[in-house]
Formats: sequence, C-alpha cells, structure tokens
Amino acid sequence: METIVSDKYQVVLPKNIRESLGILRGQKIRWISLSDSQAMVEPVLKKKNHTQRLRGLGKGLWSTEDPQTYINKLRQEWTDWEKEKKII
Repeated sequence: METIVSDKYQVVLPKNIRESLGILRGQKIRWISLSDSQAMVEPVLKKKNHTQRLRGLGKGLWSTEDPQTYINKLRQEWTDWEKEKKII
C-alpha cells in the first residue's frame, strides 16, 4: 500500500490501517525507525490511572455465587478454623 508525502511532509494513513490499529482523529502516533529504509507506526496509548487499570478485573467473579453467601461461608470457615486452633 502506498501513500504520498505532501509538501508539508504529511502522510495520510489508509483507512484500513487506521481502523485495524484503532487510531482516532487527533490521536498521537509514534514513528519508529527500523532501518535506513523501513519505519513502523504505532498508536500512542493514553496512560490509565490505577482505578482505570483495575476496572473490570473482578468481572464475572460473582457469577456462580451470591456475594453475601460467599462472605458468610468464608466467615464460617474462619470461625471453624479459630475454634480448631483454640484462638477464641
């Protein structure tokens, strides 16, 4: 696939490449020189904060059991363990 470099050294990224890389209008891209005759383009991804990185981490965690039932079961296990070890 070929594109033309304009007088201002601008290039147009072909639609199928933009879509496959998920590049949006106004988004930054990074040019990486691979050799004297090759370069690679990659989208610059926005850094996520800690909360955004954790979002969805527990998705499906409670799909098999009700959360309150699970908590009650854990509490009972702890109580049984404490009684067995004579901690309480």
